[in-house]
This record gives sequence, C-alpha cells and structure tokens, in this order.
Amino acid sequence: MGSGKSHVGKALSRDLKVPFIDLDTFIEIEEECTISEIFITKGEAYFRKLERNALRKLKNAKAVVALGGGTPCFLDNSTWITEHGDSFFLDPTISILIERLLEETEKRPLLKGKNKEELYTFIEKKLEERRPFYQQANYSIKTTSVQEIILEIKRKMSKQKLLVLHGALGSQAQLKPLKNALEDSFEVHTLNFTGHGGRNFGEADFSIDQFTKDVLDYLDEKDVDKINVFGYSMGGYVALNLAEKFPDRVAKIFTLATKFAWSIESASKEVKMLNPNLMEEKVPAFAAILKERHAPLDWKLHLNKTAEMMLALGNGLGLSTEDFGTISNEVLITVGSKDRMVSQEESEIVANVLPNGDFEVLEGFKHPIEQVDLKVLSEKIKSFFE
Repeated sequence: MGSGKSHVGKALSRDLKVPFIDLDTFIEIEEECTISEIFITKGEAYFRKLERNALRKLKNAKAVVALGGGTPCFLDNSTWITEHGDSFFLDPTISILIERLLEETEKRPLLKGKNKEELYTFIEKKLEERRPFYQQANYSIKTTSVQEIILEIKRKMSKQKLLVLHGALGSQAQLKPLKNALEDSFEVHTLNFTGHGGRNFGEADFSIDQFTKDVLDYLDEKDVDKINVFGYSMGGYVALNLAEKFPDRVAKIFTLATKFAWSIESASKEVKMLNPNLMEEKVPAFAAILKERHAPLDWKLHLNKTAEMMLALGNGLGLSTEDFGTISNEVLITVGSKDRMVSQEESEIVANVLPNGDFEVLEGFKHPIEQVDLKVLSEKIKSFFE
C-alpha cells in the first residue's frame, strides 16, 4: 500500500518487454465493479476470496504482476506467490508511504476518511501485522528510485539458479539455514521429495527414480530448463541420477555426505538403524524430530519405505560404475573428515570414475547437516558454482 508497486511494475514491464498486470484492476474487470464497491457491498472476506482466485488464474502469466497490499497476508497466498515466481517486497520508510498515500485516501477502502495522524497510526499498525508475510518474498528492496529498483530487481533475477536437495530422512525445511546462507548469491530452490516433510506418499514406492521424477516435475512447474544442484546425502545421489538420465536438465553438481557403496551388507546395516520402535526406545529425541518433520504423515511408515529403498539399492537398483562413467557434468564429491556413515574411499572412487569429477574432504564435518559449519559449506558451494 503506497510502496510504488504499480508505478514500478509498469516501468519494469516496459524494461523487460512483458505485460503488466495490476491484480486489483484484474479483479475489477472480472467483477465489473470497483474494489471499493466490493468492500462496501460484500465485505472484505468476500474480496479476499476473489483475490485468491484471481491470483491463481495468473499462474502461467509471463508478466509483471502488482499485488494488493493485503494479498500476501490471506488464504496462504504468500506461500503460493513464492512458489510460482520471483517475488519482491518494496520496503520504503513509513514517512515515504504517508507522503504517497495522503492524496489517495478516498481511493483506497481501508484508508477512506483518515487524516494524517490517523493514517500514520493505521499504516504503522498494518505494517507491523503484514511485515512477516511481506518478508516471505524472495527478495526485499529498500531503495525508492524507480530506476534503482529496476536495476536491483534485474540483478537479483539474473542470479544462477541452485537447487538444494535434502537427504533420505530430511525435508526442505531442514535445509532452510543453508538456503538462507546462499540466497545472496543464488536463486535457491528447494522441494520435498515424495513422502517427506508432509508431502503425500503417493502410490509409488520410495526410490531414487521416484525422487528424480519429483525434481523433474518441480523444474517443469517452475519452467526451469537447466539448474545447478547441491545434494546432501541421498539428495546427491538423486542429483547424479538426474544427470545420468536427463543430462540436459543439470549443470554442475556438488554432493555432500552421499553414500555410494551400496551392497546387501551395507544396506542391511543402514536398515537396522531405521527400526522405528528401536529408535523410539534408544533415541527418542530423534524420533520426535522425525515425527514433527514429516507430519502429518506417519513417520514410521516413512522409515519403513526408506528402509525398503535402501535394500533395493543394496540389491543393485542404484547407479552402476558404468552409469557414473557416462555423467559428463562437472561434479564435486565431498565428504566430512568425521563422517561415520560415508567413507572417504567410496566417495573418492566415484569422483575418479566421473569424467569431470573432483573430490574433497571437508575437515571437521560430521554427517548430520545440522552439525556442519554453514559458513564454510556455503563458501565452498559459492566458489564451486560461481
């Protein structure tokens, strides 16, 4: 509200040579009446439903879209927005907002009839309420010059895309600290594999091919042709499987703590640690973490499906030495010096088989992603991809 979304949006659309869509205007055209009239005759709750539906109609629009000030704050719109495009929060000071809005109070339903003092109090309160939603945007911009805003938006949009993939028992939420550490340098993408982080199990069993399909579906949904990938643990295996089967969709790959030496013996050893009843007895705190991480799904079923996948890998359903030899992407295989689950030997063997593979031991790193030095890891990732 008053941040300059429409003014900047029109200028940006001209610069990018794409259409400009003002969501409020889009709604007014569809409803054949003004936003003010909708508020007066049918109320805000009715308007927010219209707004939600109108927003989703623009899912495939290749355009600059200016949203209403309240749009991200209702009906899970903020999540939908960040998942379906680049979102920018224009964040000028309150004094600038007041200066802009004083001449528009009669045009805006929520501001009608307010004087300067009332306007200041209202805007301050609204910003406090809405800021948590606004800050979920992919990027925030504080500058107020239209040209500087456009340059900043174009700079942020030109960042390399990086997909960050979680491990077998993980979720995208688990990688949020790493995502935050990388967002200044990359357009970071994350996703939950099938049956992870609350995403439905679906009908298929857990498998590297199913998780590879999850990645492909995500890239298609985001209209991403090719992307760099960082894969933690099993996520690294999925990244390499994607490169082996769909080489045109992957650029460079960085793996950390990925297990490659799968056999019946090694799989059986891993599966013993995935007994949910034993886990509740021996490591109840970790069991509680898994229950929360994958809610509302049955975390015990998640463990059972993971165990079945590992046994399948042990029985030869993973990538072979010949498969690794066909992956021509530039790949960095890394493992922590204190990793007790993945050996340096198995990691280096695969790195040597890859035509453009390299290998590095990260000193002091243990297997759990929560226990690695995020600053060191993020700098390693930036150095490799940039």
